[in-house]
Amino acid sequence: IAAVAVEHLPVPHGVVHAGVHREGPPAHLLGAASVHRDLSRLDAAAPIVAGLDFGLGLSREQQLLWFAMLVAVNLQTSFLTPPFGFSLFYLRGAAPKSVTTSDIYRGVLPFILAMFFVLTALLVVLELPEAGRELSFKLALLALPPILIYPSAKRWFAYPQALLALCWGFAVLIPWVASTGSLEGGWPLWGCWAATLCWTFGFDTVYAMSDRDDDREVGVRSSALSLGERAPLAVALCYGSAGGLLAIASGLQGVAPWFWLLWLVAVAGQIKEALALQRPQLPRSVYGQHFKHQVLLGALLLLGLVAGRIWA
Repeated sequence: IAAVAVEHLPVPHGVVHAGVHREGPPAHLLGAASVHRDLSRLDAAAPIVAGLDFGLGLSREQQLLWFAMLVAVNLQTSFLTPPFGFSLFYLRGAAPKSVTTSDIYRGVLPFILAMFFVLTALLVVLELPEAGRELSFKLALLALPPILIYPSAKRWFAYPQALLALCWGFAVLIPWVASTGSLEGGWPLWGCWAATLCWTFGFDTVYAMSDRDDDREVGVRSSALSLGERAPLAVALCYGSAGGLLAIASGLQGVAPWFWLLWLVAVAGQIKEALALQRPQLPRSVYGQHFKHQVLLGALLLLGLVAGRIWA
């Protein structure tokens, strides 16, 4: 909507002339949009942007659409950025007195950082190969149906975590296509993709295990309920399969020999954590520890992959 509106706005005479060349978007407008009312900032920026050429090699329509997306994402921070964010005031009104305003401000910082990571992605996406950008967009569209179906899948599908795993699989395919321009990656690509599916199914099954009683009460389905007592073993098999597939992909790409030590520690730790869930009557705090340990073990595995590839 913003792109169409901007496209039809006239450029004010004497303010800026069509064809003016600048390197990159006006940063002061992006900064202002993050702490002020969204529509007012977009209204102020639109006539200026309509007549600028950012030197991006895009048509006028493509440039307007790109900038509108950039501003639209950035404007979302206006609801979270202290001290003017509307959401902060809403939360302040709903939160108990034990939650201070400082607590709220600190709590929104990760979300603000996430939005700026998205902004960074929008800024660098034009440096990617054109073929990769187009195919990435098509894959993103292909990912939408399973993403939209997933919330309702718990009502009719015995293993909704499998659908979630398929959704996360696109997180492997899209970056690969963006950097290479094709899906011709052989075992390194498809091994990572299959490893992602296996690990996601196992990890989200643990989430479902912690929610079994609630899911059973409200009548929704999950892999934890469907697998029953076999769920911990299934999780261990998923973690082990993910580790094996990742090992094949890494070996074919060529990694330093010491990578395998980190790989062995991480995968063995993941399987051990999964098998520990076989104990009866586990408190929910155990699942929280499982999630925390999986993050640490995954970080160790990622460190080994990156370093092992750099110094191969």
